[in-house]
Amino acid sequence: MYQLKKISSNDYKQVDELIHQAFEKSDHGYTGEAELVRKLREEANYSKELEYIAIQDNQIIGHGLLSEVTLYSENTELIGLCLAPLCVLPDYQGNGVGKALLTALEKQASDYPFISILGDPTYYTRFGYQIAAKFHIEAPFPVPTEAYLIKELHPASLANVSGTISYPSAFN
Repeated sequence: MYQLKKISSNDYKQVDELIHQAFEKSDHGYTGEAELVRKLREEANYSKELEYIAIQDNQIIGHGLLSEVTLYSENTELIGLCLAPLCVLPDYQGNGVGKALLTALEKQASDYPFISILGDPTYYTRFGYQIAAKFHIEAPFPVPTEAYLIKELHPASLANVSGTISYPSAFN
């Protein structure tokens, strides 16, 4: 059985390898996710409190990272989070590891109003994520509408808010 824990700098190299393995075998292939994680860790607002790993038999089998984003609306700026990436080694997928990581990250993020995700809607809608366009919220770059998702972490935390989410510079 696996266990979840917050990341430590000793885990970085193994997480880098995990990310490569997980995304190389995904439908979309590897597109620089490990480099993104390294850049996000260099951001001023990076928090190890928002990066988790799943371990089984002394091997890291899953990883998830939340980063702060800003939702710019007409009259307000709302600081929330984005999930990028969430991954599990292919041999361990389908066993609840991703769900457990996501649940732990959401619990850790309870002070924030929302989490946004660019991901598989079939997977993430099972956990309460909805198409962001339903809230009149957009990504700052072209993405398929059905794959840009958001979840309110508190009831009505996105009420009367709409606009575009701005991501950390690591995403550029």
